[in-house]
Amino acid sequence: LCDDKGEKMSKSKGNIVKPNDMFDQYGVDAVRLLMCSYALGENIRFGKSVFDDVIMPFLTVLWNSFYYVTDYLAMVEHLHDNGECPVCDLDIVPKDLALEDKWIIASVNTLISKVEEGLDNGKYNVSIGAIQRFVENDFSRGYIKLIRGRSKDGDDALTYTLQYVWYRVLVLLAPFAPYVAEEMYRACSSTKKSVHFET
Repeated sequence: LCDDKGEKMSKSKGNIVKPNDMFDQYGVDAVRLLMCSYALGENIRFGKSVFDDVIMPFLTVLWNSFYYVTDYLAMVEHLHDNGECPVCDLDIVPKDLALEDKWIIASVNTLISKVEEGLDNGKYNVSIGAIQRFVENDFSRGYIKLIRGRSKDGDDALTYTLQYVWYRVLVLLAPFAPYVAEEMYRACSSTKKSVHFET
């Protein structure tokens, strides 16, 4: 375990960072994400600058994506009276999926394979890196920008695609950021109990 500069932590250097301080400042999930971002046996840089430069930007994009999805679902009146989103029948694919819908669905299905392969091989950094790149690049900077015009009016294909992709992202994220994934999942699902029971 190293400090922000990559130097080994020690009392004599005075560069020890207490995990509880990081839990209080950034949250347990942020610490889990950081620890999983490194390959097994690799020196882990652990300090405020690493959280501020690597982990918090990802969580910000993740939360912004969550707000976009939930705001869209509310806008198209897919919310129940209790404020929770219903679950689309994700086994029935709309016939009018746009090209960008097909692309992001294919991308998230590829992501599932990458994350599962990383987990099977004990390479958690590969799995979390794939999730991070997908959320930041494919979903947030790619797909959401492509659908901005469509999302003003809403359509069934878009509603299906957003729920299909978002639920899968949260299921993949759950082992790495269980509290964040659970909070987002419960906010978007009135019929499912916990993201941790999904496969």
